[in-house]
Amino acid sequence: RQFQRSFGPMSVQPSRVAGVDLNLDEFNLSAPTPVSREGGSALQSDAGVDISAAFWSSINDESASMFSKEDKTLLRSIFNPSLSDRHLEGDRFVPPDTSSTYVQSLRFIIKEEEEVRRQRKKHFCGTSFVMDSPGQLFPSSWRASVEISHQEASRKQSSRPLHPRLDYKAQAQVFEQALKKAVPAFDKRTEDGTRYRIYRFGSLEVRTTEDTDEEEKIGAVFSHCASTDAPKRHELVKDEERLVKATEYVEASGKDYHCYVVMETEMKNTILTEELKNGTLRREANPKDLEDRNSLAKVLRSADCTKFGLTVGGMKALQSNIYNQVTGSRETSFRMKC
Repeated sequence: RQFQRSFGPMSVQPSRVAGVDLNLDEFNLSAPTPVSREGGSALQSDAGVDISAAFWSSINDESASMFSKEDKTLLRSIFNPSLSDRHLEGDRFVPPDTSSTYVQSLRFIIKEEEEVRRQRKKHFCGTSFVMDSPGQLFPSSWRASVEISHQEASRKQSSRPLHPRLDYKAQAQVFEQALKKAVPAFDKRTEDGTRYRIYRFGSLEVRTTEDTDEEEKIGAVFSHCASTDAPKRHELVKDEERLVKATEYVEASGKDYHCYVVMETEMKNTILTEELKNGTLRREANPKDLEDRNSLAKVLRSADCTKFGLTVGGMKALQSNIYNQVTGSRETSFRMKC
């Protein structure tokens, strides 16, 4: 974004500068006033005098300023470092025209840019966004670079539709540690410096945005598993079914951790066993969203337990150290009852 280097139209050049006026108290965007250009520039500076430091510090969020909050926001948007290099001009820098017509035109342009940014985020956080085909709202350069690195991954994911998980989005703290360590499957910036990322954790997909000088925010969480993906949920697991595999998981639980055991039967049913905070055991057959939960957890250990011939009915009688008893393991569990 290029601004004129005087307080006048681009075609009007200021007369020879003859003085210094660093009184930014009179630079007020909320009350624009006509500027006389007959005698020269409204803001004048001697050669070699750098007024940029005073101006930039006045629109810095961390500094005291004579600008109103609205004006400061406008100026920061106008001089966004990702779009403008005016802050590099040093002693040649001259603030923009403060005439009413010019300021209003700037406000209109910034509002248009904000609307484009809003539409981009809305599309990015929707199910219709595809990494190798971002759409017209995003830079054309995204398609070429993304298509090469993610074409195969996108093809595999396309066969599994996305399902919004508003419950996970409301629990952003669940993903805090995971996002810090994870490598995004998609990581791109737009021309205004906004960063768009997509992370994948098993069946879960987390999409985040990060504006310039702001923290990364979760915009949407999706699952590749729908509630209807568990047709066995309402089926009765028979006591005579034999257990064939046991897996122990550990997951974050606030500042602590929590473990649970998932057992699979010969009929492809699953049984979740975990110790609750009050010390009691909870069991659930074919639990809903188990794949999503496993995506955020880590496998501690897993073993085949077919040779022990233990059935679902026999497992129900166990009250402690369940993983070891169904697998024959002698390792110590994080939670002895599990």
